[in-house]
Formats: sequence, C-alpha cells, structure tokens
Amino acid sequence: MDDDYRDFLAKGLRGKAVFYSASSFSDLGQISDLGLQGSEIIWGDKAVRFALPGKFNVQNALAAAALAGELGLSTASIRKGLESVKPMFGRAEIFQGRTTLIRDCYNSSPESVMKAIDFCEGLEWPGRRIYVMGSMLEMGEMCTKVHAELGSKLASCRADKIFLYGEETRAAADVLGQASIPCFFSVQKDELEKKLKDYIEPGDLILLKASRGCALETLTKTLIGEDENVL
Repeated sequence: MDDDYRDFLAKGLRGKAVFYSASSFSDLGQISDLGLQGSEIIWGDKAVRFALPGKFNVQNALAAAALAGELGLSTASIRKGLESVKPMFGRAEIFQGRTTLIRDCYNSSPESVMKAIDFCEGLEWPGRRIYVMGSMLEMGEMCTKVHAELGSKLASCRADKIFLYGEETRAAADVLGQASIPCFFSVQKDELEKKLKDYIEPGDLILLKASRGCALETLTKTLIGEDENVL
C-alpha cells in the first residue's frame, strides 16, 4: 500500500490487486526488533518469533501474510507460517563463531545493499564492524553509478574498515579513497582472504554482501573459524 510504484504495478491486471500495509491487518499487534535474533511479532494476541533479521524482512513477511489472508488461511496458520521461516542459503544468514557474520551473498542489488548496511548500522555492537562488499553484477550501464553510490553510502558508515572485492567495486573504492574510513580493494579473492585473515579479531561483526557470482561464501570459515553456530 505504501510502495511508490503501487498504482503502476496494479495497472492493467486481469485479476484482483490486494493492497496491504502494517495498518491493514486486524490481527497484527506490536512488532519488536530483536536485532540479529529477528523480530517478535504479535499476531492474534500471541507472540511469534520471526527469525529473519531486519525491517525489510518483516515487510516480506507481511506480504506473505496478506496473501495467506486473501486465500482464507486462519490466524493460527499464519502465525505458524511466520514461526517456521528459516534463512535460506546466502540470504540474511547469521553465523556465530570467533566473530559474528551476516552472510547475504546470494544476490545483490542497490536496494538490498543499502538495506543490509542500514541494518548493520542500526545494531548496537560492542566490538568492531567490518563490511566486506563484493560486486553488484549485471547492473549494465548503471554499474559505475550504483557502485559510486555504494561508496558514498559507506563513506559515512560506522564500519572500522571496508573491504571491496571485484572490478565493479572500483568506483566505490575511488569514492572511499577521499574519505577517512580505512578501505581495501582487490580483484583477487586470495589476496582479499589474506587481508581479512590478518585483520579480523574475535568479537568483530562482519557483513558479507555480494552478488552470487562473487562466491564470497567461500570466505565463511576464514571469517568465523571452525566452530560456528547458526542463529
């Protein structure tokens, strides 16, 4: 209901367009952000734990709930569905080892990158923040522009150091080169892994964000160690 492209997306449909927002659900109560633990959602006067972190994932949950309600599913069924959600590979996965890793490297676009950074920026964290950002692939003629915008976003972030990987991120590195935040750029994954291994310390919070083609999930063991727990 609040999307800027709502009317455009609904135009010319053969079927029925159903609009929804947080205010359109009679069963929806308070939503509490639990940080890396996801959210607590009051649905039908009962609390459920929704495991995916970030407000953007709650918005996705409301979309699913709107569809479920339109199909006639009960309040209990919707609540059960919310509780059953688990992170898929590469999408908002949380790993805890010697560091805490947010691994979101199945897909990357300007919108998802900004939301991932905003989520990390909003976390209360006692240790260092390290953002490892790989290329947003398949951006076409917008490639340089969107990566420069990424650099501008990172230039004012709370990270202690930025690691950029992939030729496409060179535009972000150029922007960050004029900022005060420490930054490392490479197109060689072996070099990136070595620099990360030398830099990270126990207690660090690490965001790993990139397009699937970068295959940055291969850095997981280097970043968190051999012993890991998945939230």
